[in-house]
Amino acid sequence: MMGFFCGGVILDATHIATAAHCVFDDTTGQATQPQHLHVLAGTIDLASGGTDQAAVAASFDPRYNPNTNDYDMGVVTLGTPLTPSSTTLGVSLVDQDETTLTATGKSVTVSGWGYDAPLGPNELPNHDSPTKLRFVAVKVTDPGLCASDYTGFVSITPRMLCAADSGKDSCFGDSGGPLVALPSGQSAPAGYKLAGLVESGVGCAQPDFPGIYDRVSNVDVRTFLRSNPPTAPQQQAPTSISESGKTFICDPGQWSNATTFEYEFLRDTTGEGAFLVSGPSAQNTYTVQSADVGAQLLCIVKASGAGGYGFGVSPVITGAAPAITTPPATVVDSSLPTLGIARKSCSTRGRCVVNMLVADSTPSSGIAKVEATLRWRTVVACKSAKRRCTRMKTKTLQAQSIGANHFLVVVSHLKPGNYTLILTAVDKAGNKQRKPTHTTLTVKKRRR
Repeated sequence: MMGFFCGGVILDATHIATAAHCVFDDTTGQATQPQHLHVLAGTIDLASGGTDQAAVAASFDPRYNPNTNDYDMGVVTLGTPLTPSSTTLGVSLVDQDETTLTATGKSVTVSGWGYDAPLGPNELPNHDSPTKLRFVAVKVTDPGLCASDYTGFVSITPRMLCAADSGKDSCFGDSGGPLVALPSGQSAPAGYKLAGLVESGVGCAQPDFPGIYDRVSNVDVRTFLRSNPPTAPQQQAPTSISESGKTFICDPGQWSNATTFEYEFLRDTTGEGAFLVSGPSAQNTYTVQSADVGAQLLCIVKASGAGGYGFGVSPVITGAAPAITTPPATVVDSSLPTLGIARKSCSTRGRCVVNMLVADSTPSSGIAKVEATLRWRTVVACKSAKRRCTRMKTKTLQAQSIGANHFLVVVSHLKPGNYTLILTAVDKAGNKQRKPTHTTLTVKKRRR
């Protein structure tokens, strides 16, 4: 359904419920543009076609936190209504007072086109997902037991529901798909009610790790799904930063559907990375400090609205720079470039995106490239039966210039775990930054 594959649930002829992480683009820091989203409905076999409709709005709960998976709800709005049929009439939602439908031990059904084999916490799918719709019955897990199972991984909130059965679970590609309950006296499929949306989990069909779903009976989840939200904010003109006297000013740029803005200011004094010095705050100004003299500063804006949020990053600016004297007739570029991390994110699909800001003091011949190396430890076979043997692996990556002194590194197909990304800026005169910038990339365990 999305730029990558996710499940969804027909709420009515023009609204499709899904997971927030299915409509948020890690690369841009904003919701996926509606024109890039398509919904396939009216079929149980992906190989036999169906109704393919383009979206006109992509929305997610503005309280969505990708670090905790909380409020992981999204809605895709279609421009052309789906044709009513037995598969496109929409589904009723479990209400807050229908507690028996999702009581502990209650049988519920999850369906989708996701991966159809068990996976360990550190494993990824090794074959294609099925083309025909699959479904399986699971049982609602006691919330306290689920919270205990996931201690150290994620907190189970009132907006989450857990369900599992021996060897049965949702998996990668099922995210945003339906978990349904059947009220007493009703017959399937017409009597089904939507009890949850596939959200996350550790591995697939793993003992002591039930699947995690958005709990539709929760008022926050149900209210957002019924709210007909506007499309998430989209940036129309770039974010910028300027200095006036002893004050830095962050201009968010132009955004559609944004009602509030939060600002962060970051400083890089050594070329080894930018650190937060102010915010997040509704205040878009920052007063110059003594540590800002000669340092590189930038700002990040979070634009929020009823349909979600997006991030904008400014170019860097030299803070409180001393007066520039007239250079000699012959100028030699001997200054060392600096590099800071503007923003980084890793999805549970194993894809990490790092946005860097590179600067070179005057006189500058310009930035030539950013050298990037990924380093991590991997388990290897060893003769000792009493310890775990590992070795260090490295991979050279390509950093792409995206303009305004920004460079982007994108790495995919990473397994869950921690990785070290080593970055070195090089200018056109051959000068390298004093010390490479090290940053940690963490790929969390979660299903799609």
